[in-house]
Amino acid sequence: MLAAIDRTRAEPEVWCRSPGGLSFYAQIGIPCRVEPELPRFSAGSYRLRDNLSQLRRSIPSFLRARSLVRRLAETIEHCFDVVHFNHTAFFLLARWLRRYTRKAFVMHLRTQTPNSFLGRWQARTIQRTMTSCVFITENEASHHASLSPLLRGKVIYNPFVDAAVEPLPSELMPDVRGRTVIASLGNYSWYRGIDRLIDIALVLKERERRDILFAVAGDMRLSAKLPGILGEVGARGGTFADVATHYGVEDAFTFLGHISSPERLIVASRAVVTLTREANPWGRAVIEALGLGRPVLGIGTWSRFIEHGTTGFLYPLFDAKQVASDIIRLADEPAYAATLGAQGRMRILKLCDASDRAADLLGVWEKAAESATASVSH
Repeated sequence: MLAAIDRTRAEPEVWCRSPGGLSFYAQIGIPCRVEPELPRFSAGSYRLRDNLSQLRRSIPSFLRARSLVRRLAETIEHCFDVVHFNHTAFFLLARWLRRYTRKAFVMHLRTQTPNSFLGRWQARTIQRTMTSCVFITENEASHHASLSPLLRGKVIYNPFVDAAVEPLPSELMPDVRGRTVIASLGNYSWYRGIDRLIDIALVLKERERRDILFAVAGDMRLSAKLPGILGEVGARGGTFADVATHYGVEDAFTFLGHISSPERLIVASRAVVTLTREANPWGRAVIEALGLGRPVLGIGTWSRFIEHGTTGFLYPLFDAKQVASDIIRLADEPAYAATLGAQGRMRILKLCDASDRAADLLGVWEKAAESATASVSH
């Protein structure tokens, strides 16, 4: 997604590849333009073969986009002061547009690109193309600086919009039956570590704790490239639900598929788990869960959001028995869970206040626009 900001008229416009998610912008009166031919590529895989394969598949889209890029560049040059690139997948598009305009470019860096020669090339290209960058935490800032030492920008935490949320209706989770619900949010991927819930469910089964239910939201289809039983099930066209059945813990799960309002699942749950293999306990699900007053169990060492024993449980390494023990404590001590949740909510309301973070981003845009204007004038 691209966002172009006209500083003089205060009339932003959003360009994106698909209409998904545009309803929010439409509701607040921001014009939106769907451009499905916007080319993209990101060196986001840890496997060189996957990156090269994606790059090869993206070449036709770049060739088809030549006239579109010229039109976008002309629009930028005559109508806008700043272009905000909301994903690193647009770094080559930004490099292409840079040939035609010197207007300010800002990129939001939300992930940690693997440290490979393609990842370093991507980071250097971003550094040379962007007027400024925005990092969602200090972790992304330091990581990208290790890929390209001159790549700098401002850390702005993702915003949390505080609003009343109705819990997900119990009829959508028929397996609840008075059980303690622990939520997991996000489509399946190996790096998200959702399969680690199987290990926890096996511990809970051994301890005869059938009163705890994992509510899993997202697309649970598996790839045949995954290791072990995950790949075997994926090769047969199965899902993570089939893996749970394979291990005899299917009763510990309810699979909800894609849900349009994940925040409703959060408030219907006692806690949220995010057991990523990338040890990055600061994603959107973490902020939303803490902001809605639910403790989070995560993996990593960065404790600005999840602080062990204060706003949830943070583990430097995954230990299924320890995680299971802490989930049991949350199930048995609802007052303790509520205390952790309240402390997490206070923290997020302070660190991720939407108005304050929006002001921070506006400051980045204004400074970038001034810098670009000064550069052109010289």
